[in-house]
Amino acid sequence: MNMVLSIFVVSSILVNVFGLINYSYDGIIENLNFNNLKDFFRVGFKFFPSIIVSTGAPSIYDVLINVFFGPVTLAVIGVANRVVSPLMIHNDLIVLNYVKASRYYLKGLIFEANSLHIRSLIVSFSIALVLMILFYLFGYEIISTFMEFEKLPNIKDVIFIFFISTLTQSACNFSLHFLRNIGDYLSMTFIELISLTVTIICMFSFLELGIYGAALASMLGRLMMMLVGFGYAKYSYDIPFLKARKS
Repeated sequence: MNMVLSIFVVSSILVNVFGLINYSYDGIIENLNFNNLKDFFRVGFKFFPSIIVSTGAPSIYDVLINVFFGPVTLAVIGVANRVVSPLMIHNDLIVLNYVKASRYYLKGLIFEANSLHIRSLIVSFSIALVLMILFYLFGYEIISTFMEFEKLPNIKDVIFIFFISTLTQSACNFSLHFLRNIGDYLSMTFIELISLTVTIICMFSFLELGIYGAALASMLGRLMMMLVGFGYAKYSYDIPFLKARKS
């Protein structure tokens, strides 16, 4: 557990340092005025419901898992999440492409936006898939020894279930970032509420499955959010996503 947490902390620090080094600070003082601050807080207020749902959902899941599935299941789910999370270490870098693609879209450059989305999707999915394969080939036995997986029932199966949702996330995550970056805060709120509702319903439906039920509920909730976000962004904003073509 300490090793996984250390990897998580180091990766977060590296991403932030990389972003600060590559950020342009020209004109930052000149642009710091009342109107810009007002716009900043106005946008923050509009996204507040979505932020509340997305940040509060994990705590709700933890409480429900602990109450209905028990503390052992909560521990297994928590460890599996920590093991899988480094597979999305590249997401914070690729998200810069999502911001750029959203800017293309707002300028009416649909072909450029879609082309960048496709490249980001392929790169993100490929990195996650390669990391997953490397983990099972070389990393699982090492991590299982350090974290004493033998004390956690069904941990290997739960990790595999979470890998499935992580691969889907690596492919579909750009849709959610796209919606956020173009300011579609209402849709984001509804999508995250749908995910929360589906996860809770699945938890109650899978009570008899024990640890597997909690893992499947968590996976299905994530899948629902990713797939709904992907479909909504595709059809509501008329972006093909799956092929780049000039109109």
